[in-house]
Amino acid sequence: MTMPLGADACMTDLLDRLLVSVDSLTDELTAEMLNGERSYAEGMLLSHEQLRAPVHDNLRTLLTVLRNRGVPTNMDAPRAAGRLKAASCCFSESRWSLGASDGDS
Repeated sequence: MTMPLGADACMTDLLDRLLVSVDSLTDELTAEMLNGERSYAEGMLLSHEQLRAPVHDNLRTLLTVLRNRGVPTNMDAPRAAGRLKAASCCFSESRWSLGASDGDS
C-alpha cells in the first residue's frame, strides 16, 4: 500500500502537535485511568502523581517512536512503568494477604 503524497508530512505534523500537547494528553489519560478503571486505580496503590509520571513518560516515548517512524528509542520509561506496576501490585497482594483492610494504613 502506498501513502498519498504529503501523508508523511501530515503524520509528522500531527505527531509534532501531539508531542507539544503531551502534558495535557497525560492529564486526560491519567484521569481516565483513575475514573474509568477503578479496579486498576485501586489495585495500584499509587498517588495521582506517581501514576501520572509513567503515563507521561510512556506517552512521550510512544509518540516519539511513531514520530521517528519506528526507529528504536530509549525504552527506560516503559520498563520503569512496568517495574512500578509490578512493585505496586506485589505490595497490594502482600498487604491483603497480611489481613489489611481499606481502613488500615
